[in-house]
Amino acid sequence: MELMGGTLTVESEVNVGSTFTVTIPTEMTVTEEEPQEPAVPKTLPRRTGNTGMLVPPMPIEVKRQLVLIEDSPDMVDQFRRSLQREGWEVIVCASPLEASAVVPAMQPTLILMDVNFENGAGWDLLEEFTSRDDTCDIPLIVTTLSEERNRALDKGAFAFLQRPFSPDVLMEAVNRAEKAANVPRVLLIDDQDDALRLLGELLREHGTFKVYTANSGIEGLQQVAIRRPNLIVLDLRMPEMDGFAVLRELRENPETQNIPVMVVTSDTTLGDDERAQLAQVRVVPKAEISQTEYETFIKGITDKINRVN
Repeated sequence: MELMGGTLTVESEVNVGSTFTVTIPTEMTVTEEEPQEPAVPKTLPRRTGNTGMLVPPMPIEVKRQLVLIEDSPDMVDQFRRSLQREGWEVIVCASPLEASAVVPAMQPTLILMDVNFENGAGWDLLEEFTSRDDTCDIPLIVTTLSEERNRALDKGAFAFLQRPFSPDVLMEAVNRAEKAANVPRVLLIDDQDDALRLLGELLREHGTFKVYTANSGIEGLQQVAIRRPNLIVLDLRMPEMDGFAVLRELRENPETQNIPVMVVTSDTTLGDDERAQLAQVRVVPKAEISQTEYETFIKGITDKINRVN
């Protein structure tokens, strides 16, 4: 009442009662509010001491993401509760069409899917995911009421679970798939087939790696965009696009600039400018890589991957 400029009074008489009187002005007085200070954000961008440029906030720890492809609300609820208890972020797709758009864009750690959709759409989606370059490395667990284990595994599924099953069985399969998803990915870029074969054999025989190869610098950059390797092993002398050009492209792209690179080359006549471009890059002469010295090579690769992780 007082905020409107009015008054409220009361008069009382014993054995008579109380009289309330309300007075309200015919014209309201508008009081000008004092300007408020702008709200201070909870976190402020940090500034560097010399340049004054804004430094982006520290990256948030990436959550483990699992895409669940299931159209039954009851099953979605059961799966979600089991997975979230173990720290998984669950993204639900109710149809193969939705999942076909979501999975390539999100690049989740794992896929858990029912395949029993109309017109065989679930099986078609399984085949699509296991054959596409940008999704074939994502472990995929198939769950369904029917016994079609062999069909699922033949189409590239990582594991098959026939319903009903316990939460423990589900999490055991999820844990195995997560380990497979976290195997380091190494991309070999070299125009010499013999070099790719030798390095690939060494990595597969003496370490736990997923090995991918590219025969040129251009193909190598395409593979980087698809595979997002944990390490790139790069030759320097290649036609069309040499290793130095590949390095520049990698370092100029914010999405690839932090991928560690190891240079393996037979060239021992590097100039000063070329050596400067290889700063912070380990250079290994091809002549030093042999069956007798593979342990040093493998250890160097493992150390570079672990240093980033």
